[in-house]
Amino acid sequence: MVTCYVSDTLGSVVKTTDASGNITSSTTYWPFGEVRTSSGTNPSPWGFVGTLGYYKDALARLYVRMRSLRTDLSRWLTVDLLWPWQASYGYVGNMPTWNIDIAGLFGFGNYCGPSRMGPEPPINAVDACCQTHDSCLATWCDWLNPINKVQCDCALCLCAARNLISSCKWNPICYCGAIEVMKWACQECARLGNPIPLPTPPNPGWICFILG
Repeated sequence: MVTCYVSDTLGSVVKTTDASGNITSSTTYWPFGEVRTSSGTNPSPWGFVGTLGYYKDALARLYVRMRSLRTDLSRWLTVDLLWPWQASYGYVGNMPTWNIDIAGLFGFGNYCGPSRMGPEPPINAVDACCQTHDSCLATWCDWLNPINKVQCDCALCLCAARNLISSCKWNPICYCGAIEVMKWACQECARLGNPIPLPTPPNPGWICFILG
């Protein structure tokens, strides 16, 4: 059975159709992802921001790679690594109608992390890696193309690994943030069937543990 997905501008699946274009389900959402209205049957776990990877793994809970989001509570279930410098459990700065977080990560710099898209120049080489990754996956078509996605994510994994130490030196916020970006990129690269040997992300160690 073929299912086609129709999304809104945020990336949420609002309709599904069969191969003939007949509508098989229709869904609307509250701002933080709870289902507001629904009809028909969506046979997949892709709903709120589903076309960008949010995965429904339980009632009112979405798996977003590094963290899980409770839509009924409008918050993440685990604390951000850099709390109190970053919001502990808050989701996209309480602006869910126009912000998304495709990795469940905190961010740093101008391009690494959710809703960090410049236009200021990158603050260091790792931030520049993230800028290149953003350009590589600039459209939904890029995100949904598995070949392009794995190439972009693998490139970010390698780029962050090469520049981690030289970029961050003794800055713990940069170091911990860059490691999380690298971990996410390497995991996505491996999950999608990477064609290259991957570096092993370093253990964040006591610095990031204390910061978290």
